[in-house]
Amino acid sequence: MNTRSLIRAPLFALSLLSIPWQVSAELETVTNQAWNIAAVRHVLHTFAYGGFASDGQIMRWANMSPQTAIKEILTFDETNLKLSPIEDSTAQSGPFLSSLQETWSADDPDNLACPSDQLRYSATRTRNDGEVILSNGGLQNTWIAAVNKRGLNTFAHHVGFWLVNYQMAVNTRDTEPSLVISLYDQALDQLRRGEPFHRILANGASSAAVAREYGHRNNRYNNRNGQFIGNDDFAREFHQLFFRINGDTEDTDYHENTTIEHTAWILTGMQLDREPFFNGTTLSHYWWTAPIDFTNHMDASGRNIQNNRQHISDAPEVLHQPITGLTAEDKLFNLAEVAIQHPESLDNLPVAFIEYFADDNLTDNKKEKIRKSWQAVVGNTDDFLHFLQAYAISTTFHDASTYKYRTAFSRNLTIYNQNTVDNEESYGNSNTPRNVMARQGAVAFIPVHDVFGNQTSLNAANSQNLFKEAYNNNVNHPNRIAKMREVCRDASGRIVSTWEKDWARRMPTNASGLYNVKDAGKWLWRRFTGDSGRNFTVLERAQVAALLAAGRDFASLADSANPDRLYTAAQLKSGATAALLSSLENQTLSLNSHSTELRRQANRRVGMAINFITMTPFMFASGGN
Repeated sequence: MNTRSLIRAPLFALSLLSIPWQVSAELETVTNQAWNIAAVRHVLHTFAYGGFASDGQIMRWANMSPQTAIKEILTFDETNLKLSPIEDSTAQSGPFLSSLQETWSADDPDNLACPSDQLRYSATRTRNDGEVILSNGGLQNTWIAAVNKRGLNTFAHHVGFWLVNYQMAVNTRDTEPSLVISLYDQALDQLRRGEPFHRILANGASSAAVAREYGHRNNRYNNRNGQFIGNDDFAREFHQLFFRINGDTEDTDYHENTTIEHTAWILTGMQLDREPFFNGTTLSHYWWTAPIDFTNHMDASGRNIQNNRQHISDAPEVLHQPITGLTAEDKLFNLAEVAIQHPESLDNLPVAFIEYFADDNLTDNKKEKIRKSWQAVVGNTDDFLHFLQAYAISTTFHDASTYKYRTAFSRNLTIYNQNTVDNEESYGNSNTPRNVMARQGAVAFIPVHDVFGNQTSLNAANSQNLFKEAYNNNVNHPNRIAKMREVCRDASGRIVSTWEKDWARRMPTNASGLYNVKDAGKWLWRRFTGDSGRNFTVLERAQVAALLAAGRDFASLADSANPDRLYTAAQLKSGATAALLSSLENQTLSLNSHSTELRRQANRRVGMAINFITMTPFMFASGGN
């Protein structure tokens, strides 16, 4: 943790902690009648990869006022017991990626991860030539596992992922996984403590990960002759990427030669420390450490670091304000306070937030409401959280015109979460969506657009390859979703545990205690798509019912001589096909049977139905009403 940023907390918090949160007057809150189970699920799917709330909890939230419910659903607390109930000791190792990675990679009897999986989470890996290097895969696997564990806050980890992969667009190909984890964990901690958004961005701007990626760790300023040596790469991105200030409202000469140039001067005295054999690595390329020490000092490798001496001592003018401070860190935090209030930032940042999380169809009217809502809270404690909370219960979000294409991250991680029955399965099932997402153009912490961020929803929607890959994955590899069981072995090959699918843990029964096919189909549809059920038409019902009741396509049951026949909705609503559908939906699933064979068959059929549901168009986009 960056102790310097932790020390600052009381300076802004004392005057702001007493400010009560009020839903923004600019965003009209949905009525209690419109705030229903479908609305709650829409929030969960949009902001928390579906979350892990029980059906009962979702119903309780739906029966609350939206203002009360949203403060329980969306929090940045280390644990959110209602969104992600604690099942085991996982929460004790969280919430930070560094501690989770250490726990899950440890050769320890208390480690819940399967021994054969522990290397997947390791901070390092050994190359074929014997060199030990930092592992991108270990970082990616740890984050995916964190999103998939009950007891960890899925909403907080979604926001942390967005901050690093999109808003700050840090790329582990340009920096090191250890520096990225440090940045990610600091952001989580700042969110948890309610720091204003501009301070989270300032902490990122003064981080070792960003200084390593953009190269300004080598920037220096000679205070004797006023000579600057270095680049202005991040000076530009500080404004354009972090704060969305493009200079559109400024004189071009002033923006380029004062704002950008002087920001580059501020980004001096940011050399990184090196620690020989850091984390056991054998190549010096991996020995950079975080956080940056902005003083004049000697690092662990014996290098004489002159960060204070090489930093500009004056207060250069940026955005028409003199930016004071003894170090680059001090000046970046002071500059962030100015930048967050710049008219372009006030206009562009909140729209960028909502375009990422929630809506690909923002009208001018929506944008104006979103901007005013952000302006009402910006700079206050928990400003970003309160902004998202107000938006998540607004008529602007819960509107028929709202739609959001899912990125390969959003789609696959939501499926992964909703298809995971409990933490025992999460630890025991080695099938994660990491490779599937990569084939669909989405790799965590390696933004596909480099400084412009990772895969966007529009990238996904316009990619024929993504749809093809997703479809083929379900058709050709159904067991990735419908997997039934897996054994866990230790290093000697001895079986130490066995995981087996058990949908009876989650699926509700009817009044008679039975798992009715019709009810099960509706429940699965709503669970995975987040849809209210309006798109679960007779066409989808027929296929899901056939898979649940018989484990076969509906057409093969209706006309064995023409198993590829396509039926219209009208045909399914009358005659023999309607009778067949009714018969299938009235059957029951043997999820609680005393027979192991029947239980496994029922669970496999549920998996087949999920496999079908997750390749329908309704898993590639979500609507607002």
